[in-house]
Amino acid sequence: MWTKAPDGTVLDKDGRVVFFSCQRFVNDICLGDCCFICGVAPGTVEFNKEHILPDWLLRRHGLHQKTVNLPNATLQKYAGYRIQCCQTCNSMMGEMVEQPLGRVLGQGLDATNDFAVNGGALKLIVWLGLIFFKTHLNDKNMRHHLDARKGIQSIAEEANYDWSELHHIHTIVRCFYSGTKVAKEAVGSFLTMPVRGDAMEGDFDFLDFKVPQTIYMRLGETALFAVFNDSGAALNSFQPILDKITGPVSDLQAREIAAELAGLNLHIKDRPLFQSKWHLTEEWIRAEAERPELFELVPINGEVMGEIKASAFSDILPQIQLRGIAPDEVDRLMRMGRLSFLFDDDGKFITDGPVS
Repeated sequence: MWTKAPDGTVLDKDGRVVFFSCQRFVNDICLGDCCFICGVAPGTVEFNKEHILPDWLLRRHGLHQKTVNLPNATLQKYAGYRIQCCQTCNSMMGEMVEQPLGRVLGQGLDATNDFAVNGGALKLIVWLGLIFFKTHLNDKNMRHHLDARKGIQSIAEEANYDWSELHHIHTIVRCFYSGTKVAKEAVGSFLTMPVRGDAMEGDFDFLDFKVPQTIYMRLGETALFAVFNDSGAALNSFQPILDKITGPVSDLQAREIAAELAGLNLHIKDRPLFQSKWHLTEEWIRAEAERPELFELVPINGEVMGEIKASAFSDILPQIQLRGIAPDEVDRLMRMGRLSFLFDDDGKFITDGPVS
């Protein structure tokens, strides 16, 4: 029979954590050094380094020597962008998540969509969620200042992360380990789109927003989007815009879509309430959500949306050529909400470049 610890953590009959209480999650995983999947402490079992972006993805897209932009505006090579994990869980993630998803995603958009509609959508969300979660959990290990004389605080400490905000996504992404059943309402928005990739070098792109818990990834001609804490509300609100997109999107348009989803998530009026329910004697656990019958948005704050869109393009701003307008002017137009890569002045989907 399962047992419940005083802090609310649920353990199976072998002592494995099937549910982390928020308190234990913050203390052991976020502030401590325990394995982010099973919770075992360093020194009790063998640990190794888990790639934040899986190694198969780095190989397939030639990314080992490419760099990711960190929140402190520094660059980190993908090859060294890793986080500590126990060896057993690292192997389990490879077998149960990375290898199956690597095969599916390697076959392109049609195969990915077929996989999603035939019961694989949660697995895709878990895969993206693991990348999102590892990305921000790793911020506790990265110094905000490269020069220690300026301070030794981590990125997470400098930004005063509220780790409890990642508790729900942690519950979802470790379901392959815990056996947690996940209700449809407990996961967020998920979207795939064809991308023509005509604005940036290479066939890979990666963007995420921590507070709105949104991620975008381009793998070849496949664009993947996910919002992890909206119970589907952001995609539902985005649908009228999505209906106007009549073809494959460019790299810039894909980033704008990610920013739109992130911004809409921040404007949900009554947010879903996530919770886990379990039965100790019957030994089951289920992640659920309470949400309104119909989601509504609060009035859109143009400044908030502008800031999100500007942040989505900050690392590639010098590459954006817009009718001879300087990059700083492009940034200003974005923040004012006067620039769209998706639609022209008549509201028609743009197929050959951005307009202001």
